[in-house]
Amino acid sequence: MIEPKWKQAWALAVLCLLFSVSCSDSPTSERAANPKIEIEKGMRYFVGGPLISVDRYGRSRIKSYEGEVLTPPSRGVVIGLKQDEDGNFESKTWILGRLVSLTKGLLGSDGLQRPTYKETYSGGKVIWRQWIEYDNAAEKMKIKHEMIDPESGKVVKTNVLEVPMRVAKKPLEDDEFFADEEEGEQEDQGK
Repeated sequence: MIEPKWKQAWALAVLCLLFSVSCSDSPTSERAANPKIEIEKGMRYFVGGPLISVDRYGRSRIKSYEGEVLTPPSRGVVIGLKQDEDGNFESKTWILGRLVSLTKGLLGSDGLQRPTYKETYSGGKVIWRQWIEYDNAAEKMKIKHEMIDPESGKVVKTNVLEVPMRVAKKPLEDDEFFADEEEGEQEDQGK
């Protein structure tokens, strides 16, 4: 199934972030030890992957995680999850002991996570933020992205999208998905 462009952009951003965190200019023998993940009160830690379910709108959502551990290791990928009695959650992801993402949101009555806020980190600094507002009556989500300059902490780019909550019943074919881009390229070449 072809994902919408914003999902592809998000996936690419995460992959680039993971790659940048795992790479270093110095040889392995000179690398500093991975930082220790500080244990937070009320947070559970997992080293397995997420279990995904589909919500009533056809969107894939995280339901839970596998591989719970008592003490988070500083190697590999670790996910921390904190939930409260009011249906709120906070999730953090570490790679090699370094925090790379924070997600906050609500747990639906079906137990699925509905994120409302996300941050992505590089070198311990925020480089990207996202806010998500859900309008159940209109079945739309308003998503605001901010790209952050890690050195100054200033917002360098903001983007606001409004997307349907319901996933298209029929996935777009490759030629349908890229049709707009190809038309734009043809117009550019014709000028």
